[in-house]
Amino acid sequence: MTQDCQIKKTAKSEFMYRIDNEDVKCMIKNTGKKTLVYMFAVWCAPCIQELPKLLVDFSTREDLNFILMIHSKENSTSDLSRTEAFFATNYPEVKNIYIIKDELGKGQRTKYKEFLKRAGDPEPMADLGRIVLYNKKAEVVYISNYTKSKEEIQENIQKFLKG
Repeated sequence: MTQDCQIKKTAKSEFMYRIDNEDVKCMIKNTGKKTLVYMFAVWCAPCIQELPKLLVDFSTREDLNFILMIHSKENSTSDLSRTEAFFATNYPEVKNIYIIKDELGKGQRTKYKEFLKRAGDPEPMADLGRIVLYNKKAEVVYISNYTKSKEEIQENIQKFLKG
């Protein structure tokens, strides 16, 4: 998925890649699959609570691209080391993690909000644990946020997968 779109690894990690909205669209178009992007940070306790369920439910589906996108500075050795250690300890099977390119803005929150804005979020906020759903045409069909209940988010994901 990453080779076809010429997505580059970060300078500081062997399994983290730099992406933006166009890279996500390229990955979708090259696979022809629906895509679920989970945006989180390893220091965000609610995000980490949801991660095991998402990994079990979606990471091995053949009909779905499952993209883990961390909220981090692309060239922060401490952030990337913390993320690598977290996955090595808890989820060694996870081999690809994506980071929003620094070109989308200065600072983590700014580039995160810019990614969401470009994805079509009418009110991009810096809250984490976001899920963005893309159809096979690389169009955003759903973006979760902190005002939505877990049940509502799961319901939207299930409708998306069936449709």
